[in-house]
Amino acid sequence: MTSPNNGMMPQNEPMEPNGAPTGPSPYEAPTYGAGAPETPAYGEPAAPASPYESPAYGAPATPASPYDTPTSGAMPAYVAPQPAMGATVPPMNGQPMPGQPMPGQPMPPMGQPQPQPQKSGLAIAGLIVGACGLFVCWIPILNVIGIIMGIVGLVLSIIGIVVTMQNKRTGKVLAIVGAVLSGLALILSIVVNVVVINAVNDALDDKTMSEIQEGLKDLDNKAKNKSDSDGATIMQGEGQLEDAYVKIAGVKGGLKDYDGDPAIMVTFEWTNTSDENAPFMTAIDASAFQDGHELETTTFAYNEQPSGYDSGSTIKDLQPNSKGTVTIAYKLENDKSPVTIECEDWFSIHSTDKVVQKFELQ
Repeated sequence: MTSPNNGMMPQNEPMEPNGAPTGPSPYEAPTYGAGAPETPAYGEPAAPASPYESPAYGAPATPASPYDTPTSGAMPAYVAPQPAMGATVPPMNGQPMPGQPMPGQPMPPMGQPQPQPQKSGLAIAGLIVGACGLFVCWIPILNVIGIIMGIVGLVLSIIGIVVTMQNKRTGKVLAIVGAVLSGLALILSIVVNVVVINAVNDALDDKTMSEIQEGLKDLDNKAKNKSDSDGATIMQGEGQLEDAYVKIAGVKGGLKDYDGDPAIMVTFEWTNTSDENAPFMTAIDASAFQDGHELETTTFAYNEQPSGYDSGSTIKDLQPNSKGTVTIAYKLENDKSPVTIECEDWFSIHSTDKVVQKFELQ
């Protein structure tokens, strides 16, 4: 038999090899509506879709393989929403997150630092005053200022500590250091003053005080007196010689010596300022002059001695820094002319100073 096409092969139909399965050619364009998946009956599971088919419009996309390359327009990963600027993050378990204000308080503006409490001025002042007090506490006399600065610095530092503990200011460490320095300045100033005073008291014993007094008298006499042509200092009435301090205490006239001649009694007060025992006669050379002539020494009859006269007083030893009284009788040339008494060192190669006093007899 021949085909309806007169034995000719139909057009537009590919030739099939012998034994090949028949069916639609993969190269043929699909007929509209052909090959569409059948809609399953209600309640029946849908047939699995081909992995190469595109999903229908509006249908969810098939999960992509982890090895697939993301295509343009893919959905981005989920990002948690961020709070808006100035918004408050809800507290967790009743407590705000770190860096977040308490509920009801506005969020501080981004990029602006939160205000920090200032350092305590009292703490700084206490530190400076305490350091200055500690600097001057080692200087005697001047460390009285150190005592005052120690007290002031301690008060300022204590107030600074109290203020910083109330979280009103910072600088607690400065306040504590200032309190320590101020306390040390106060204590050391007191200790140094006590040590210095004790040392001065020990040094100023009776001997030293006596020397100071004698020195002051000597300076006073030298200020009032004048020097002679030889450069010797002439002291009026009293003064310091090399080994003794002597004072011409007075002259008593109207007396008669053992021969019945007119005489005077001169009284001397002296202090042995040497380092060894010495009598008046080897420490001081005492002379009397009348009308330019040196008078001779004399003595009184036993039953006619004036009150206070001691003929042996010039040879009695005095210990160092001891005081004594000496009386010497001089025979007058007349009972009218004034008498001049002079005292100088009995033997000295260093000093020619003199103590001089003039007395009128009438």
